[in-house]
Amino acid sequence: MNIVPHYTSPFTSQLLFLMFKKAVMNVSDRDYSLSQRRAWCSNICQIKWHERLRHQHTFLTYFNQNLCGFITVASNGYIDLLYIDPELQRKGVGSALLSYADRFATENAISKLSINASVQSRNLCEKYGFTHLEQFVRLKDNEKLKSYRMVKKVV
Repeated sequence: MNIVPHYTSPFTSQLLFLMFKKAVMNVSDRDYSLSQRRAWCSNICQIKWHERLRHQHTFLTYFNQNLCGFITVASNGYIDLLYIDPELQRKGVGSALLSYADRFATENAISKLSINASVQSRNLCEKYGFTHLEQFVRLKDNEKLKSYRMVKKVV
């Protein structure tokens, strides 16, 4: 697995958006219903998506030269996006990306990482050392999306 920093272009923003959408739409029904997953992906402006990526540190991971996941880390240590190709989930991609974010934080004197984890990513974050601060519900397109505020001290 190869992880590289990425400087976002409109083309790669579109590729990452498609991976985001594919990952969300393939989340298990036991975590989020189809209507919740559709709401999660709805009304996302491509220009704002690109700007969102441009204002964060974006890291891509490849396996056999194929993009298999990405993570974004803001300058304050907030992990905004962490998405993995559904066909490669539970194969160490998420752990590798979180480990890379941890090293990035250490190298840039960021004392903690935080994330609003989905139901699906909560276990991964806990295994990686994040602690659960609180559960909250986000309302999008009249759908309730359960999430968890989590934090990890960087050593």
